[in-house]
Amino acid sequence: MWHLRPTIPDGTTSHHTSMPSLSQLLGDGIATSDMARYGPREKLILCYLLANSMLFFYPGSWFQAVWSSTKVYFVRGPGTPTQGQSLAYSTILTLPYLSVELRKGQPSKPAKNCMQYHPHPALLALGIILLEIATGTRFHRSQVAEEWRADNMDGPKALKALQTIEKQSQRDRSKRICPALKQAIRSCLELKTSTKLPRP
Repeated sequence: MWHLRPTIPDGTTSHHTSMPSLSQLLGDGIATSDMARYGPREKLILCYLLANSMLFFYPGSWFQAVWSSTKVYFVRGPGTPTQGQSLAYSTILTLPYLSVELRKGQPSKPAKNCMQYHPHPALLALGIILLEIATGTRFHRSQVAEEWRADNMDGPKALKALQTIEKQSQRDRSKRICPALKQAIRSCLELKTSTKLPRP
């Protein structure tokens, strides 16, 4: 198949050539995000697909870098939005694509730092993505070179954002998050060992 070089006629756009990222669909807290145009069902399906994908790909070479909303892309449905229409106009939310880096061989994983906030940075990153989808707002991650230091800043900040949303939802029904999704986000952000495990 690599011998084939398909060409796209001038003036036309394929639904695979212009794929908006989740980061583009999310709002910045100032204007209404394009995610607000989707219903709770579509958001839940997207969260399920991403969580399932992460757990499936986690042990392999697909997971060389921590995921973020900039690495999740969506195809567009038939038709292209005209000028002035949002990205959500023709974006299919329930068909996500992941941007990954494939490398030969399995690189050695860096040793965990004893001061890191979360023992599994991939789960923390998933929790942040789920929080972004649930709130429709982009989470601004720390721009620190060392991953464990960035996680130490982002983890508590994301947990605080979840707690704020929980308080707001008590006063405003429109800001409520599905209880199961809320529990999934919390479980990713603060990993706790189960107390119900049988004793040896």
